[in-house]
Amino acid sequence: MLKPISWLTCLMTLIAVVCPATADSQQTDPNEKPGKNLVGTWQVDVDWGKGDGVSKNILIVRPDSKGTIREAGSDEVSKLRNVQNDGQKVSFEYYFDGNREYNLTFRGMVKAGKLQGTFSLLGYDATVVGKRLSAAEAKALQSTFSKEKDWSNKEKEWDKEKDWSDKEKDWDKEKNWNGKKEKDWDKEKWDDKKDWDKEKSDGKGAGKDPESTRRPKRKTIFDHYQARSFEGANGETIQYRLFVPPNYDAQQKYPLVLFHHGGGGTGADNRANLEGACVREWYLPDSQKDYPCIIVAPQIPSKTKKDKDQPDKAADNMNQRIKAIHSILDSLEQEYSIDKDREYVTGLSFGGECTWLSLIERPDRFAAAVPICAGDWLMKISDEERGKQFANFPLWIFHGDDDQVISVDVSRQIVAALRQAGGQPKYTEYPGVNHYSWDKAYRDPALKAWLFRQTRKGNQE
Repeated sequence: MLKPISWLTCLMTLIAVVCPATADSQQTDPNEKPGKNLVGTWQVDVDWGKGDGVSKNILIVRPDSKGTIREAGSDEVSKLRNVQNDGQKVSFEYYFDGNREYNLTFRGMVKAGKLQGTFSLLGYDATVVGKRLSAAEAKALQSTFSKEKDWSNKEKEWDKEKDWSDKEKDWDKEKNWNGKKEKDWDKEKWDDKKDWDKEKSDGKGAGKDPESTRRPKRKTIFDHYQARSFEGANGETIQYRLFVPPNYDAQQKYPLVLFHHGGGGTGADNRANLEGACVREWYLPDSQKDYPCIIVAPQIPSKTKKDKDQPDKAADNMNQRIKAIHSILDSLEQEYSIDKDREYVTGLSFGGECTWLSLIERPDRFAAAVPICAGDWLMKISDEERGKQFANFPLWIFHGDDDQVISVDVSRQIVAALRQAGGQPKYTEYPGVNHYSWDKAYRDPALKAWLFRQTRKGNQE
């Protein structure tokens, strides 16, 4: 005989039969599950608050916490890193255009089906708002923002630029690996073998491995630059690298180049500050033969973040660091035979802005300045004021017109201000080039020829 079934058991059975999906009805969309609310395709609008408008991006996140992001209309796709999706809070990182010097970090949340948060890059913040897209909508957005190339005006110039870049790469590779290095390596092995055979025949080195008699390992760039440090008036330590020509002669006067690294070079390792062709190629024998110089590459200790509540605080903090760097130069003038009429300052990205800050702090020190893709976040004077102050100062400004990190408008505006004040600054704008424009500039033979021709006493331009 069957046992009586309780009324509660009957009720629960009836609910399960009539409404089998009720228990999961609030989680039918996997994207709404805790830890999965970022999964899907998004239109991400980014506003850096500099009056450059809002950039639209396409973000794709898979269930395995991998994904990609690209600017709408761009062919450059960046892979997401360190994707965290814990409940409402989400975060991820990626390298802008694959450049490890520019690591963008997102922190935010998904709320009511919308993505909200902040992008951080080089210590600066941007407002982010995102909405979900279907695959068709994402495709339409990418198509709408695809940039039309004006081949009638730019095709020849672009092809020439590309051909030269390819030839330059091939030449560098051939020169460095197929030529000198291979010959040096073969000669080194042959010399080692002769030395070993001689020692063996003399009975001095029988059984020794030729490896044990091989010459010391070739020097790296860090061996060519002295590692130094300087303590500023505020107690903060500034690390810096110093290159002095190997054949330095105290009876000769040497020009000095102050180089400011980009945002990716900040820290205290005294290594990341040696970035870009200026410090990595201008110390080489071929360059030093024509333009012997002393190169100074300070390292800013940390990223200087702009405080929205105290806008002058970051600028004042950075100004103290610039003062310390000038003190470094003062001490080097006492230590080495430096031509004080031929001191130059240059830098890239964040370092381009540091170039301006160095110039503003001591306008009487330098003979010329070369800011490349420079920002203006930490400036305490207007473009108009800078234009008037430096209208007659030798400047060569560079920027790529497709820069998505620091808008080309920043350089265009200061160039316009300089010209409005009666100045004639040199300005090069690279068509189709993004933020990574500095090596193209530093490898231009015309730049070095112009720069080292400048003096404080005249004979400029």
